Amino acid sequence: MHFWSETERSTLRAAVDRARAGRPGLLVVEGAPGTGKTALLDELVATATDFRVLHADALESGDQTPFDLLEQWGSQVAELPQIRPMVLAQALRERLDEVGGDAPVLLRADDLQWADPESVEAVTWLLRRATGDRLLVAVATRPWASGVHDGLRRWASGPGNAWWLRLAGLTVTDARRLVAELRPEVTADVAERLWRHTGGNPLYLRALLREHDAEELRRTRMLPAPTEYAQLTARQVARVPAASAELLRAVCVLGSGWLSLYDAAAVADVAEPGDAAAALADAGLVREQWPDGGPWVRVAHALTRSAVYQSTPPSRRRLLHLRAAGTTTDRATSLEHRIAAAEHYDDVLADELSRFAGELHDARSHRLAARYHRSAAALSSDPSVRERRRLEAVLDALLGQDTDLSTADRQLLTSAADTPERTVVQAALEIVLGRWDVALGLLDPVPAALDDPAGVRPLTAYRHLVLLAWAGIGAGATTAAVASALQRAAAIGVEDPALAGYAASPGFYVLERTQGLSGAAALFADLPEDPASAPPSRPSPSPAAGCCGCAAACSSRRRVTWPRCTAGSATARSTSPTAPTSPGSVRRTGGAAGGTRPGRPTRRPWTPDPAGSCNPSWPRPCRCCRRPRAVSPAPTSCWTRRGTSTGASRGRRPAGC
Repeated sequence: MHFWSETERSTLRAAVDRARAGRPGLLVVEGAPGTGKTALLDELVATATDFRVLHADALESGDQTPFDLLEQWGSQVAELPQIRPMVLAQALRERLDEVGGDAPVLLRADDLQWADPESVEAVTWLLRRATGDRLLVAVATRPWASGVHDGLRRWASGPGNAWWLRLAGLTVTDARRLVAELRPEVTADVAERLWRHTGGNPLYLRALLREHDAEELRRTRMLPAPTEYAQLTARQVARVPAASAELLRAVCVLGSGWLSLYDAAAVADVAEPGDAAAALADAGLVREQWPDGGPWVRVAHALTRSAVYQSTPPSRRRLLHLRAAGTTTDRATSLEHRIAAAEHYDDVLADELSRFAGELHDARSHRLAARYHRSAAALSSDPSVRERRRLEAVLDALLGQDTDLSTADRQLLTSAADTPERTVVQAALEIVLGRWDVALGLLDPVPAALDDPAGVRPLTAYRHLVLLAWAGIGAGATTAAVASALQRAAAIGVEDPALAGYAASPGFYVLERTQGLSGAAALFADLPEDPASAPPSRPSPSPAAGCCGCAAACSSRRRVTWPRCTAGSATARSTSPTAPTSPGSVRRTGGAAGGTRPGRPTRRPWTPDPAGSCNPSWPRPCRCCRRPRAVSPAPTSCWTRRGTSTGASRGRRPAGC
């Protein structure tokens, strides 16, 4: 399956139509290995349905057999009395007349860069003298290097002599379509990683999809190289000096970006890195540049890095990682190298990783926190500690909006010991997916052990109670129950900064229900009049400032203009690091590394309970500003769901709204 642009298709049609009309020409398809040159020639053949086609393929070998292409096309070179370009061209013309008859002819040649010069020179003579012939010559070649078939290249560069199609690989959109067609279970973010890793090369992308399953591609930190590419790279590495090969391994261990040649030389322990790097550059394995501060190098291609890294013996790779950890002052980079160098349980390193993951969690860099929690779990010797850290990793993944959990993570949620930590993670999954009733059933009633600091970590108890309050709003719990959960969470004396959005938003609604909008507005007394000037560090109530202002305006029957309302709520959302979103806007596999955007129950509006006189809140500013309404002044105890974001049962809008 290939995705050709309209420009490529129109060029093929134009070349075919011109040759069919008796105007011979040359079509050159140029591109790197695997970019689809052969497939595009196949598309050309499918377009030229009335042409007689002669095929030839040049082979990669040290010895180019003379006249190989001509003989594949059926030209009887051995019977010629003289072997000169003009004579060879005449013999090829006779072969075309024999095959074509009254039909046009398509001469096709793959991998022209390896073709024998005698055949290419004969084709050049043929094209120079072809007039009125219904002939199209189509060749596929790698980027045309200087000194290779210069005669044909000069003729092709003449005005009107040839069509050129240069293939640069798939776009990210085409790569996603290709992956979805071949492996529907592979997610869009993994498809984009594969696109970047392969440089959009469809051949290598297909090979990786064929050789590895979706789970492996999703979880691996360094994507692998296709087997064929790895074998080709191994042959290239075998031809460079030993010092160059060792320097290349060090460069691959250090990373895929530009790095100091001096750092690479220190890791590789190479005495003369300049000569070693030059040999690698000549072989096309690395690139060099010389900015201020010394020479820099990088691997030529991400696939090359993967191939070399995979082929490096584990003991050698471990030593290189240990050396690399000492060349950087960056904490995360040093930890990554130490993780790669580990070969057994290491509780000291695991504890350090766990502390670093906790810092990332507090900073709301949840996807990175999940990554380091998993590494800490893998290096922990105690099974119970290992399980707890794996649960922490799943929780951070959910807070980072990665709800597409791996098979192992889903099994963990069902097979792990029945602990408060597991309950919190299970409830978090249900909340992020918008299943408030299920989450409430997991969290309520609160287990008695939650009040025992010796049995349950205070942080776990805090998370349990905060999520209970959040799920209570979404599932229609009473105001008293939500308020009680928040009060108990505050009394613990420990907070989770990453759950600030979960804790503050229920608190706002409880205050609004018990004291009315005027009481809720007191939360924002210190906010400036202009929402755009609200400080970014403002705690989590700031996202509701726009909602509060709109609701207050509506309750007083004042029309608030759309621009002001939109600016108020949008600015508040964009400046708050903990602003929650609605379940409908949860991205299943995306999300920034540091985003804490839990599912928001306020996407489901609420109406008064028939038995009470609740103060109905419509916190969606755009909805309430479109039409002013009256608000009952007497708040009481309960919420009742009016409807859901999935289109479930919907009630009536309160009178006056």
